[in-house]
Amino acid sequence: MRSTIPLVRPLCALALLALLAGAIGAPADIAREHLRGGTTIEVLGRVAPAEAASDARHARAHRDRGHRSRHRSRSRHVRVATHDQAASGGNSATTITGSFTDLCRDFSAHSSKDISHVELHYVDGRVVKDERTTTPTYAIHGGPGDEIDFAKVKSGTTIETFTCSRTSGPPTALLDILTPDAECGMFFESGLQCDQLAPRVVWRSSSNFPTEPVDGNSQEAGHLLWLCNASAGDCSNVTVDVRGTGSSDPDDDIASWSIDFDDGTSASGTWTTDPPADVQHTFDLDLDPFPCGATLASHCVVTLTVTDAAGQSDTDTITMSFIDTTPD
Repeated sequence: MRSTIPLVRPLCALALLALLAGAIGAPADIAREHLRGGTTIEVLGRVAPAEAASDARHARAHRDRGHRSRHRSRSRHVRVATHDQAASGGNSATTITGSFTDLCRDFSAHSSKDISHVELHYVDGRVVKDERTTTPTYAIHGGPGDEIDFAKVKSGTTIETFTCSRTSGPPTALLDILTPDAECGMFFESGLQCDQLAPRVVWRSSSNFPTEPVDGNSQEAGHLLWLCNASAGDCSNVTVDVRGTGSSDPDDDIASWSIDFDDGTSASGTWTTDPPADVQHTFDLDLDPFPCGATLASHCVVTLTVTDAAGQSDTDTITMSFIDTTPD
């Protein structure tokens, strides 16, 4: 009996320790106890309270580090999203560019945001508000008479005004007259003579009429002379066809025209709606005194005047005389 008492007492002590540890509530683990004499006893139970507290502190620290890491990650994401939103919209500045071409008839604009409308102010006083655009790009192409003075472009809360600097050049008038073909030729050494009674098929301007030689002194140089033989037809009057549609303007904005026939009559019109494509006029040569001559005695000087939208004008003339070639 005496020999078993040393072993029973340690077993009872270990059991008591295990019960106390279980009452404290520490995490479960395996406790190993090395007894005297080399005997080892394994007891299933809970670890000591100090070790359990240390393990809890490590766990909480690990959870805190993970929470702070996740919080920092979410904060960076929110800041980036807010920055992107401010950069792409809201009250950020809008950049608008605009330019004119084709003598202020064409206008184009581009914005960093969608364009809500464009207000066009034309030289002739028209104001057109174009709200058809819903993109960052706008363009309009005009024709003669559609010259733009300035344009206002609205995009977001920004409005930009673009003014076109116009450099208007004067027009160049060109007067043509319908003449015969083969029945025309040089009048002696200057001027162009044509048969008044022959069919007329060729348009000519004064630049096509021969001028006198350098050593000449002819009054008819650069003139058109109508020759008529009364034995071949009626020479009492002559009907001419003239036109001015060969006139030009660097801005392509001729607005009006007029033709003075030098006999007290004239014709005029609007260039775009009623151009001088073929204007007929009859001179009554039996009148006494001679119907023309205000500019040059015994001559009819037909004058074309063209005026552009800026009020600039130019003239061109054809000087005619009439010669009776009827034999005596």
